[in-house]
Amino acid sequence: QRPGRAWFPGTPRIAASTSPNVLVVGGSGGYGLASRSVAAFALRAKTLCLSFEKAPTAETTATAGWYNNHAFDRIAASDGLYARTVNADAFADETKTQIADLVRRDLGGIDLLIYSLASPVRRDPDSGTLFRSAIKPVGQPVHIKTLNVAKGVVHDVDLAPASEDEIHATVKVMGGEDWERWVRHLQREGLLRPGFRTLAYTYIGSALTWPIYWEGTLGKAKADLDRAAAELRRFRQREEQNHQQRQWHDAAHHEAALPAPGRQNLRRDLSGEEAANGGAGEHEHDERGAPAGRRVVGGQRDRRRHGAADADAGEEAKRHQHRQRGRVSGGQREH
Repeated sequence: QRPGRAWFPGTPRIAASTSPNVLVVGGSGGYGLASRSVAAFALRAKTLCLSFEKAPTAETTATAGWYNNHAFDRIAASDGLYARTVNADAFADETKTQIADLVRRDLGGIDLLIYSLASPVRRDPDSGTLFRSAIKPVGQPVHIKTLNVAKGVVHDVDLAPASEDEIHATVKVMGGEDWERWVRHLQREGLLRPGFRTLAYTYIGSALTWPIYWEGTLGKAKADLDRAAAELRRFRQREEQNHQQRQWHDAAHHEAALPAPGRQNLRRDLSGEEAANGGAGEHEHDERGAPAGRRVVGGQRDRRRHGAADADAGEEAKRHQHRQRGRVSGGQREH
């Protein structure tokens, strides 16, 4: 029995033609770590994890995520798997460049990007402004019960509604802007492989906490995550279309040099069978390379049910046919 199977005995093997390359942003705990585990030990994927954890010192222990990362890399390596963790600020452009260089050198490209990151603060890399999130209701105050974990006491608390600045700051920190920057950066670097997929986990809480989650500032941030998912779909579609146009132009440029039968076959390949099957990147990608489960979609009604958003590599038409398929419950790793 492989070492990884002993540590993750419930992880089934998933048949795959190739082992995917997976980047997990926020993979030191929670759903990010769970997704990395399934990718590695079920798909035999090469996994690269980015998280921001505190290392141990002579006087203090490390954060729990630091030990998770260290243990995962050791177990995966003993199982013959590529596994590497980078400890850095995921919001910084310098970190994105560092990860891109590492992907280019070690992996060549990315098949799946999992964005499972939450943070109380984020520094905008363009303006340098430091934004702090606030988990508060929106529009009116809320009276709820809460638990003081340190004292073991349940007590009532009144929460004042968030200001417009607090709403804006929470969206900047916990919305979809940084997820978009990751995908666009990797695209510019030419590191998104054919059939690339990306997903982000979200959390809206139970009905009991909706006044401060779903209907509060966090809900505003997750609505922005849905916006980002839709924009990433359009972005990837445009990139796929541009790629296919370049392929067509390159082929058409050389068509005159081919004998007549060659020209006829070329036209069939480019505008016949390929188009009938949806073109490059348009085949079935619903589940391929997605260790967190079935494909998930954005949108307010869907997010109430499964709490997740994803961006496909180029299947907008197929999404309408499968919109009510599998669900993924979300969660996030504190960054």
